[in-house]
Amino acid sequence: MELICYPPHSTIYLIDNPVYNVITTYNKNKLHINEIQWSNKLTLFVNGSVVTLVNPNPSDLLSTFIRDSLGLKGTKLGCEEGGCGACTVVLTRSDGEIISINSCLRPLCANDGLAITTIEGVGSIKSGLSVEQQRLVDKNGMIMYRITVI
Repeated sequence: MELICYPPHSTIYLIDNPVYNVITTYNKNKLHINEIQWSNKLTLFVNGSVVTLVNPNPSDLLSTFIRDSLGLKGTKLGCEEGGCGACTVVLTRSDGEIISINSCLRPLCANDGLAITTIEGVGSIKSGLSVEQQRLVDKNGMIMYRITVI
């Protein structure tokens, strides 16, 4: 399966590969591949800050970018297969849809124009707790952590 990244607010296309039995998704306009404007810039929003990359490596994963390039070590690498959840981040799409993803499985280029929230972006005692965190504190809530034996 080949993943092609386009400029912000574009459709991500999956190219058919008979080995994986992937169905190609098309834009309503059915643009030809030569009609699409290509860009060498990748813009994403990490914890509210704009990050722009020029000529990003297409083989880089989101998890390694977050940890190595941004220095946000709260996103862990556990199994590196998407099973343990240590690499989970929150992804907000341009249409407002919010999903959790395994950053160890997601290519960096697949996040152009998207907002990513890591554990560091959720809130802390110094920067202020989120509404959910404050509610847990007020009600003496218990937080359960999933610990994976590596």
